[in-house]
Amino acid sequence: MFLNSPTKSKSLSDAANYSLSKLAVTRLRRNRLAAASLCYFIIIIALCYIGPILYSLSPHAQVLALDTTLPFTRVNLVEVRYDEAKETPDEVTTFPDFLEVYAINGETDVAALAKEGALEINGVYFKQIERFHLLGTDSKGRDLLARILHGGRISLGVAFLATLTALVIGLSYGTVSGFLGGKVDTFMMRIVDILYALPFIIFVILLMVLFEGFEYKILLVFLAIGAIEWLTMARIVRGQVLHLKKQEFIIAAQATGASFFRIMTKHLAPNLIGPVIVYSTLLIPAVMLLEATLSFLGLGMQAHSASWGTLIHEGQETMHSSPWQLIAPSLFFSSTLFAMNILGDGLRDALDVKSAKD
Repeated sequence: MFLNSPTKSKSLSDAANYSLSKLAVTRLRRNRLAAASLCYFIIIIALCYIGPILYSLSPHAQVLALDTTLPFTRVNLVEVRYDEAKETPDEVTTFPDFLEVYAINGETDVAALAKEGALEINGVYFKQIERFHLLGTDSKGRDLLARILHGGRISLGVAFLATLTALVIGLSYGTVSGFLGGKVDTFMMRIVDILYALPFIIFVILLMVLFEGFEYKILLVFLAIGAIEWLTMARIVRGQVLHLKKQEFIIAAQATGASFFRIMTKHLAPNLIGPVIVYSTLLIPAVMLLEATLSFLGLGMQAHSASWGTLIHEGQETMHSSPWQLIAPSLFFSSTLFAMNILGDGLRDALDVKSAKD
């Protein structure tokens, strides 16, 4: 009676699952390079999603008079307001331009502005401010670090959403195809083959032409990438299901009359977690690279909502005169891709019981 107790059997199963999870975490921690990559990726996410909240400079604020500046530049600027109560200035200009355009009594006004930090001339309000640009500014006077942090939100956001879409569609599609088998499997895989044969770039161009002037272009990029990337996930899951459904525990579940949904959720899904997690960590950098390629070709994000790919595209246009505008976003982008690929390899070793070394 004790051996056949459902409570005892369930506790043993939970203990086994806990032990496997704990073993995988231990193996991942032993892989110092993979653990360091995970920490770095978490730091990048925190910088991109929390950094813009804490960083005082806006990625969209332009100071056309400032133009391009070197990294580690400290500049004196003047905010211009036609209504003192306004929270945002009507204009931000450099100090020399302020003297040339607005000052009436040069020496008197400069002295008053330097002493008080604020000045009013004929109903126009001026406030002296000081800014420090860690990575310099672009040709429109926008802070480069602020643009990189904001661009990281877009690149990572597209990657996460497209990966989630690939997981949901690919996992469901591949599981059904592999488990049912036969003609259903053949038909479903032929659909995947047809979609694979479609030229991706032409598909994106058609989307851009059909929705020209669409305000939320990020949704188009997400739609284009998400519509393609689930195909590989479906094939991977199908192959795993074809192998698993021949195992004794699946045959036993079918013999006891378990429903199709229960077999998929209770028996197949837990055994697919390993390959799915590994592929997801490798899919995120692949999607980021694809989005960056589209943005570099002018088919993705635009300047007002620049991703890392857009910033790299802008940087290569000025690489001879201001190479840091290309180097800075490229370092953020390439280091993130490198970290995710290393993390994917580490997770593959940690979750693969046969090949992992104790």
